[in-house]
Amino acid sequence: MSEKIYWNHPYKKEFKAKITSIEEQGIILDRTAFYPEGGGQLSDQGKIIHNEDIFDVINVYNMKDQIIHQLKGGFQEKLNVGDMVRGIIDWDWRYGLMKAHTSQHLFSATLKKFYDVNTDKAYIGYENVTIEIDGKISYDQLKKVLKEINQIFSIKNIPISSKTIDKSEMVGYKNEIRGDIQLKDKIRLVVSKNYDMVCCGGTHLENSTEIGMIFIYEFRSGNKIKYYLGSKALDNVSEINLELIESMDLVNQPFYELKPVINNLSEKIETLELKNESISAEFLRLLSKNPNAKIGETKLFLLKLELDDKLIQQIFNIFPNESLLIITSEKKIMIFSNSNIISARSLIKSFIDDFGGKGGGSDFRAQALLNKLPQDILNYINGLFSED
Repeated sequence: MSEKIYWNHPYKKEFKAKITSIEEQGIILDRTAFYPEGGGQLSDQGKIIHNEDIFDVINVYNMKDQIIHQLKGGFQEKLNVGDMVRGIIDWDWRYGLMKAHTSQHLFSATLKKFYDVNTDKAYIGYENVTIEIDGKISYDQLKKVLKEINQIFSIKNIPISSKTIDKSEMVGYKNEIRGDIQLKDKIRLVVSKNYDMVCCGGTHLENSTEIGMIFIYEFRSGNKIKYYLGSKALDNVSEINLELIESMDLVNQPFYELKPVINNLSEKIETLELKNESISAEFLRLLSKNPNAKIGETKLFLLKLELDDKLIQQIFNIFPNESLLIITSEKKIMIFSNSNIISARSLIKSFIDDFGGKGGGSDFRAQALLNKLPQDILNYINGLFSED
């Protein structure tokens, strides 16, 4: 089994090692500073160098207790078992993952401390973290957590360390460990002094203040939190700050009044949408009494307007028997039919065949996005049926 340099020396950027095996997927080293994907954390990236040959390390993963370094290029022809190589860690990538993983531990610990909720799942990406908890919290509760972790990540100097213990020693730590306890002969503990202790094999920072700013960009269903940190957090904070100023100018209100203004506008929009729906429904009812034309016994109704599909389906039920309702908007065409003679599906196929595009549907309802609409839909349909 390879010596895991990344456990005791997570800040080590270069190392030397011997190739112990060459596999189809990559190489195995006697020691490595490359962290393999696992525990929700992405693997390290970097380079393996042998003499003049340089190979990109594109992925690192565990396979049957061995750490495989997946290399880009023809490494099998240029490397041999026993060769000494130099490994170089992509430090920007590694440090972003270290900050993300450490932040997730402390974020989850704070959620547990404040509201006794556990972390079910965690995704650790480059300067990007997703946490899913087993309970629900409110926006106000999340705000309290955010205030605490901003203190931890920027001001409070919480030292972070790791140690590996034997399974027999677990009894002394059992009540202190947050989360699942690994049942292995050797157990690695990551300790945030006087704050958190977890079983974890990932790479971590030495101090909480290295994390710095975070930016929560998604909070769903009270139990799923997504946030950025590092450069991604800074970029988003800067952008949101300017957008906030722009929004303040648009409504001519200070930022602390934006929420009630937005709520008020949202209520007005909802009211307008309801009024628009009511007007559209009444318009369709009136249209149902005034066909544009007839083809045999089938009444033809034409409308050029953007309407909600569900509303059209609902109101079409009051149209007389043997009706054909055709609605167009830009290059979109919708056809509703309760005719025993003219099928919406066959008619939409004729439009697609003659004017290009794609679509489909049933005999009752069909739609298509055409390459172009005919200049005179009524004449086109009359032409189709006069040919019959």
